[in-house]
Amino acid sequence: METTQTGRVYKSRKSRPCDACRRRKVTCDMPTGPPCRRCTRIDNPCTFREGVGPRKRPALAGLQVAFQQGAELLPEASSEYHRTEVVPMQLETDATTEHASRSASSAASSASQSPTGSLERPCTEGSLEFVPGAFTFYIGPTGVSDVHLLSREPYDSSLRSSGRVGGLRYRLMTPVSSPSTYNPASPTIFGITDHALICQAEPRVDDSIATAAWTELWTMLSPRAAWHLLQLYARYIDPYYPILSGQQIPGSPDTISNMPLALLTAICATSLPFIMYDEALYTLLLHPPSARDLYRICWLGITQDLHAPSMSTLQACLILQQRLPANLYLSDTAFTWSLMSTAVAVAHTIGLHRDPSGWISVPSWERRLRRRLWWGLWMAEKWVAFTRGMPSSISEEEYDVAVLGVEDSAGNTLLDPESIGAEGEMRSHFYYFTSLTHILADIQRTYYTVKAVARTSTDLEYSLDAARSPRARLKDWRDQLPESLKRPPHVAVPPTTAPARYPQDLDGSGSLYLSYIVTHMSLFRALLRPLDAVPSLILQCKGSAKAVIKGGLLCVKEFVEFVESLTGAQWNSFWHSWSRPNFAIAGAFMVHLLHILTSANSTDFCDEHHELQGWIRRWRWVVRISANGASGVKGLTNLGVLKVETLLGSLAQ
Repeated sequence: METTQTGRVYKSRKSRPCDACRRRKVTCDMPTGPPCRRCTRIDNPCTFREGVGPRKRPALAGLQVAFQQGAELLPEASSEYHRTEVVPMQLETDATTEHASRSASSAASSASQSPTGSLERPCTEGSLEFVPGAFTFYIGPTGVSDVHLLSREPYDSSLRSSGRVGGLRYRLMTPVSSPSTYNPASPTIFGITDHALICQAEPRVDDSIATAAWTELWTMLSPRAAWHLLQLYARYIDPYYPILSGQQIPGSPDTISNMPLALLTAICATSLPFIMYDEALYTLLLHPPSARDLYRICWLGITQDLHAPSMSTLQACLILQQRLPANLYLSDTAFTWSLMSTAVAVAHTIGLHRDPSGWISVPSWERRLRRRLWWGLWMAEKWVAFTRGMPSSISEEEYDVAVLGVEDSAGNTLLDPESIGAEGEMRSHFYYFTSLTHILADIQRTYYTVKAVARTSTDLEYSLDAARSPRARLKDWRDQLPESLKRPPHVAVPPTTAPARYPQDLDGSGSLYLSYIVTHMSLFRALLRPLDAVPSLILQCKGSAKAVIKGGLLCVKEFVEFVESLTGAQWNSFWHSWSRPNFAIAGAFMVHLLHILTSANSTDFCDEHHELQGWIRRWRWVVRISANGASGVKGLTNLGVLKVETLLGSLAQ
């Protein structure tokens, strides 16, 4: 009986894999002859010049030299992962090619459920992200290209113009015939540049080093292990930071090498703390891959993409932000802020700051992803700026992306929706985090810009009047929070509320509630400044001063009880990277309030002083007993302990 053949059937001298597929160690799908499907899809020359490579691990001197130049991204002590050697896939002969295809197919069928379920290939028609052999970039209102002149170019039915320079084209995002979306005063236009025009741009990473990076990746992880790490990311990280789309995730381990290097390694490195939750990865527990080396490869991939960045470049930057620092007791280096600035520049380059709602020629999944990714960047930038004491580099005047609603985050998942119980409330974590960040951004503008500090640092009454609106908004935000995301210290969540399929699951709501507490503290931190700068105000404005101190004490009480109530399922869950400095900021706030009460030296505040000392004692105890658990291993409270103990020592002198 004749059967239908799939995969490679062409049997000429080129039945061996092409050079590009050999280097990437992926199946070279060429059913009717060269070029293969992968080279055709990415507009890559399909050549067969290279011979069979050695079976032993190749020399990676060039890559190792590049790694030596990278920053230390993970601690070298207890939380450092050690490398394990995994034999790379060999695609050298026709026989080994068929064996690799069968092995990959077997791995795909034996692996647990795909992060994307029965995902089909991405819909790339009209995509800004998937343009074969080209780079798409946003053309702003200034610069060497005049958008008003470009809008007068002849555009075809797909709103594309051939341009007058070879290799450069333009795309009008909304047709002139659509008055509801087209703005003649400010047309939205993207440029499309062939890679051939920018492939020699400098400075850049040598292609041989980038190729060696893929080889280095497969010595640390097998494709099947990387596939399972993708599933862990989809399970434990994506619900709380949904900046990816299922359309970007490959359908099987066999095609995982089609992912961008930076994005793949960032996802794998960030998922390593969760390998205990996947039995298929238990073989990695004794000798896990090095998260430090994975992040270094990620950074290598990002720098390689900076001449022609894409959404995956930005996603890799944002996931790289989630790494652990080299020293858990110290603040992050300036690299954190530099990386965030790079991410903002990439977002502006690809036009993420423009609202895509009316771009009907772009696939709907990509329009949704662009909005989520923008707000994911915006949220991260605001928090990183806040925790580092830096001015925000994103201005309200420079973006018009529609604000997210609950429905924008509740329906997005890399997992099969049926695999997550209470998915809607779980996914709304992202919506409530962005809405909270809007309040934080307003507090920063009101109290923490250079001019705002000069205006509010000594004027208590002005500061109190300006605080009315953010205090009311914080109360409304807290009242509207779903029960599944509320973690008040005095309320224990019954086990029956956990998803039926995952009765004992991790809970990532701690990062959100901690950020709410710190946002509230940031408001009272500004209100304490006049009392600190002008101590006589404590007696002159005794009523106002007492109200501020009482409010500050309530913040401290809520923070300490929150830390005391955290369970292992919360400590071990995903925490946003700014959670670590948030713990330290909250600790410093307690010491700041203690300093003001100690300096007041008034019998009117004896009760408050005694109460605050009690809260600090409780906090010191709970962080010490949790230091050897997940909170210490992740470094969540280590920085705060060191800061508070140092400040208390200075206060006692």
